[in-house]
Amino acid sequence: MYFRGSGLVKYVICRQANLIRLVLFYLQMGESMQTKRETNESYDDYSYRLYKNRQLYGLKNEEVADLIKQEFGITKDESAIRKDMTSYIRGFDNGYEKGIMDSERKEMDNPLIPKSHLSKLKEITGEYAIRKRDMELTRLELSRLNRQVVPSILLAEQYENHLLEYGINVFNGLEFKEKKQGTCVIKSLPSDWHIGVVIDEEYNTYNYAVAERRMREYTEEVLNYAKLFNAHTISITSLGDVVENTEMRGNQKFDCEFNYAEQVAKAQDLLMQHIMDILAEGYKVDLSAVYGNHCRMTGNKNDSIDTSNATYVIMENIKKTFDYLSQYSGKKFDISFVQKNSKYKYHSDNYYGFKIRYQHGHNDSKADTSKIEKYNGVDDESYDALVFGHLHHFRLIQLNRNQFEMYCSCLQGSNEYGRDVVKSTANAGQSIIVIFENGTALPINIDLQ
Repeated sequence: MYFRGSGLVKYVICRQANLIRLVLFYLQMGESMQTKRETNESYDDYSYRLYKNRQLYGLKNEEVADLIKQEFGITKDESAIRKDMTSYIRGFDNGYEKGIMDSERKEMDNPLIPKSHLSKLKEITGEYAIRKRDMELTRLELSRLNRQVVPSILLAEQYENHLLEYGINVFNGLEFKEKKQGTCVIKSLPSDWHIGVVIDEEYNTYNYAVAERRMREYTEEVLNYAKLFNAHTISITSLGDVVENTEMRGNQKFDCEFNYAEQVAKAQDLLMQHIMDILAEGYKVDLSAVYGNHCRMTGNKNDSIDTSNATYVIMENIKKTFDYLSQYSGKKFDISFVQKNSKYKYHSDNYYGFKIRYQHGHNDSKADTSKIEKYNGVDDESYDALVFGHLHHFRLIQLNRNQFEMYCSCLQGSNEYGRDVVKSTANAGQSIIVIFENGTALPINIDLQ
């Protein structure tokens, strides 16, 4: 049978057909419409039948409960029995109606209800519920994958596959000096490299070649201070904005020296060189990082996902590189990945009882003079220092006792935006902190202009 007309007309006709079938069904049930429990009729089936046909049988709720108690020897009161059946009846009816409507669309004259028992209806309801649940689980799994399979993770996995397929054969000629046995820790704080940006102005010139030269000078200074203060460990925490990110520059994206992928690769090489030069001198390296606002892979910050950023890609790739370097070269590299937050939002460490929290700073107000108190409350910690990047110039604020708030200088140096908007033309630089075994700290800025 085929019906023309609107969906509403079809629905009404189908509902009328269902009612007719139900009437025929109950008429054909004969003895089963009696209040006595049928042979092998379950608690659910019997209770469902009595409650659904209460008016037809001329029963009150209390009388239905009494019949169920007698048949099954239970002591629940009427409200408890009716409550047990409410969700069962609702699910049964919903599934039955869905099964009927689906069938009506395929073949109106093909009845789904066997005229002898309700078991077939239960079977249909159960199958429908299972299909519905499977679809829900599939949707949840797809949502989970959409959250997890972000470009940064795919890039990191692609890098790992490259290592597996081709292996690595680098640094074979590098000589490693004897392990240092010092008395202090140097914090190396690479910050705001903005690899890809090009600056050519009267007060500053910057591109990747300049970045390489400045980082060589910075590494030399870090090693000089490590030797001067007799350090045993150089702890590196990258403070974010390692790349410029073409997607954040609008119609100026073509002014960048490299596209986004090349920026990430170049920044990774630069950080890797810094690490290897330090390891070669015999110092232990503790490595961590935080991401900055320019690290994200999207132009719109509202579309960004925590792990979808350049810092995540670089750090995961460096981990894999050292795993394979150790495996294939047989060398033991004295490096530890000490990242406290797996999404690279922040990092904290504690050397000789001096506790520092690091983050980029784009989510913190420069004018907020209570940042350390707020983080101590949020983290249930007692930090001695907060360290940020982001401002592109060195800034040290002395707080109570030996506490301080520190903003690190920037590798790229100033540009027109800094001069005209921020009103700053600070020299390019990078910063370090010397942490002594007595629990005191010495912040130092290194000018690289």
